Amino acid sequence: MLKVQNSNNKTYLNSSMPSNDDIIEVVSSHFLMDKFNASLLESLLIHANVGITVVDEHFNIIVWNNTMSKITGLHERDVINSCLFKAFPFLKEIPDIECFVENKTVNKYLSSESYDSTPLCSFCHKFINNQGSLRKVEIEFSASKRKDQNWTLILMKDVTDKELLKELSEKIEAEDKLLKKLQEIDKMKTEFFANISHELRTPINVILSATQLLAMDLHGQLSIHHEKKEIYYNSIKQNSFRLIKIINNLIDITKLEAGYYKLSCCNYNIVDVVENITLSIASYVEDKSIELIFDTNVEEKIISCDPEKIERIVLNLISNALKFTNPGGSIMVTLEDLGHEVKLYVKDTGIGIPEDKLDLIFERFSQVDRTLERNKDGSGIGLSLVKSLVELHGGWIDVKSKFGNGCEFIITLPAVLTNEKINTYENNLTDNLVERINIEFSDIYK
Repeated sequence: MLKVQNSNNKTYLNSSMPSNDDIIEVVSSHFLMDKFNASLLESLLIHANVGITVVDEHFNIIVWNNTMSKITGLHERDVINSCLFKAFPFLKEIPDIECFVENKTVNKYLSSESYDSTPLCSFCHKFINNQGSLRKVEIEFSASKRKDQNWTLILMKDVTDKELLKELSEKIEAEDKLLKKLQEIDKMKTEFFANISHELRTPINVILSATQLLAMDLHGQLSIHHEKKEIYYNSIKQNSFRLIKIINNLIDITKLEAGYYKLSCCNYNIVDVVENITLSIASYVEDKSIELIFDTNVEEKIISCDPEKIERIVLNLISNALKFTNPGGSIMVTLEDLGHEVKLYVKDTGIGIPEDKLDLIFERFSQVDRTLERNKDGSGIGLSLVKSLVELHGGWIDVKSKFGNGCEFIITLPAVLTNEKINTYENNLTDNLVERINIEFSDIYK
């Protein structure tokens, strides 16, 4: 057997081993070099940070540089004259490489007139090397020929550290975003609890003050006129409703977070549901000298919904509009049938919402005006609750507004049915509805 030894004392055990000039031509042709000094090329093979190997037409390894050993964990003496697929079993799983072998792609390519140094195929792959380390590499196959011999040059670049650095950078960036989000949520919660404390304390103080005055009158320490007593009584009742509203919202938000909040959906005429609720609160709106308008493009539209939750959605949006609309303004409730879905619009001519705050209003615990001295009362969870109730119906809510030009909430509900039975919505001004309205509008003073 012929031993071929180069100037670096590397021995190749292969009777058909190409000469140094042959290897130089293979590599230099890949790098588009017409002439290349042999010693310089050997230095390149040794010190290149890219793994370099050359295989013959039978895919036996005839060149193997140091970087390839570092990447694979295989020593040169263990792979020279052995099959490429023994050193890299995973290559058999690559479709392009399988085609490479079965269809003699290399030979066909080299015999064609269009032959050049363009890579035949390139891909990325992860594998466990001979030392048990996971490596990710970029592999490139290029064909070359000299005289009657066909060779394939394989370049392998280790991008493991690069990928790890990228993954680490992405992980740090994601964790940084998460940290900022958590800090923002924590800040919002702190502000929420400060706000809720204010919301709870205010009605309690009013109730205590009124009860103390009534107690003094009861014990003859103070003489209060009947009309004043009625005012104190109504104040106690209204502020009790405010407390009930806050507590109900907190309970509902807790149920939603825990996944215990359920709908009782049946088939109802959504037009009747929305119209009856809107008309039921006309007196509250009139007391504020604000015009309330209801409009629809259809008299009947049967969909599956929970009327009590729809009622709560409408009451919340109208009470919210009422808070921020000045006397002489208007609130318009519009229902639109679009066939496969229904749209509900609640539009007002109030002060509006700054555009940079629109993304915040549905966030739990958030408020556009977060100071305790804000113009209007509220716990900051009403719109978040509305959004959750809409989504439980399979719909979504949007908002359009410019500061100073009013606000419009748009609710989209899917027009689906649960069964063949159609239920009649009958919810006139019963005591229960009046109480629910009083609770929802308890923070809007008459």
